[in-house]
Amino acid sequence: MSENEDSEDIEFNGTLNRLTSIVREQYKTNLSKVIRENYSNWSSLEYGTVKTPAQSYIDKWTELYEQKAVNACMIAQFYRKEMLKFVSHNPFGLDLAALNIQRGRDEALRTYNDYLEVSGHKKITNFHQFPSETARKLAEVYKHPDDIDLWVGGLLEPAYEDGVVGATFSDIIADQFSRFRHGDRYFYDNGPGINPGAFNKEQIEEIKKISMSRIICDNLDHISTNLIPPHAFLRPDLPGNAPEGCQSSNIPLSTLLLGKIGIDCYIK
Repeated sequence: MSENEDSEDIEFNGTLNRLTSIVREQYKTNLSKVIRENYSNWSSLEYGTVKTPAQSYIDKWTELYEQKAVNACMIAQFYRKEMLKFVSHNPFGLDLAALNIQRGRDEALRTYNDYLEVSGHKKITNFHQFPSETARKLAEVYKHPDDIDLWVGGLLEPAYEDGVVGATFSDIIADQFSRFRHGDRYFYDNGPGINPGAFNKEQIEEIKKISMSRIICDNLDHISTNLIPPHAFLRPDLPGNAPEGCQSSNIPLSTLLLGKIGIDCYIK
């Protein structure tokens, strides 16, 4: 594959682009229903209600930071019961974990051990290389460690100290996002030698001020009175990322958003 290839890996799409392992059981919303009653049912998400689940996540991050309990709450090795027993009202084989595993097999993903080898990590040769309870459960459903699905094995990896996923998933994510960045000729900071519609230096400096935290602050009602990590994609317990108010200088406004620097939009 070309180093400038920006297409999406099937491994990333079939495993890493599934964030259901960090879904909470309940959200503070103006809806009375919970996940088990709403799987594949979007009728309840009427205009305006999408804001409250987002607010709920932000509130939870702040709570975890204050409790110094972030690491323990990131990726559960075993899915919450709401994601296993109740989706689609519990028809056999249609829980979310089963669907994720089957998706990987339908897409012909190789096994977890294969990806360990490709990534330069040691393969699992015995179930007992996992913690005892995990080893017991794996042995009940797989004949050999070579049979473990990528999605299952990746979730069972211990997370890096400053991250939320382990070695194999980290490798896949890093490769994918690197190619998204370097394979896109129109990426915002590519110069005119690559991007015919390149921004100028002043515009790029202003664009770089815009963060996901700033976007959240500007689009959720009443969030200005709450706290949010300055870097939304990093854990709030990491140095320099303690939750702050939206008016903090660490979550800056961009003059681009304020309309002080224009961007000419045109189609040739």
